[in-house]
Amino acid sequence: MRYVAPALIFLLTACGQSGPGFQLSTLPNGRQVKVLNITKMFFSKGDTALILDYQTDLNLENKDALSKEVEDIWQFFKNDVEKANLKAAVVRANEAPKGTFIQTKNQYGFSFHKNQDGSWSRG
Repeated sequence: MRYVAPALIFLLTACGQSGPGFQLSTLPNGRQVKVLNITKMFFSKGDTALILDYQTDLNLENKDALSKEVEDIWQFFKNDVEKANLKAAVVRANEAPKGTFIQTKNQYGFSFHKNQDGSWSRG
C-alpha cells in the first residue's frame, strides 16, 4: 500500500505535463509564430474557411501592432488556404493561457475573403 502514493504522484505529474501546446514556425521575414492549430470550419451559409490559431505575445488591445503581425502571418498562411482551394480564412491571435487549474485566454480574429478577381481582402 505504501507504493500507491508515489505511483499516484508520478501519474498525476506525468499527466499534468505537456508540451508548449504550439508548433513554432518561421515566416520568410524571420518572424517566429507559435501556431496552436489549423482547422477547417464549415458554415451552413457561406464558404468553408481555413482557420489558423496562433499565440501572440502582443496585447490584444494594441490593434495596430496586432494587425501588422496578422498581415505578416497572412502572407504565409494564404498559400495554405489557396492550396486547400478555399475562398475564406480566419487568423486568430490568442493570448497565452492564464491560470493554473482553470485556464482562460482571450482571442481576436481577422477574416479574409477571396474576391472574384482572385485577390484577397480582409473583412
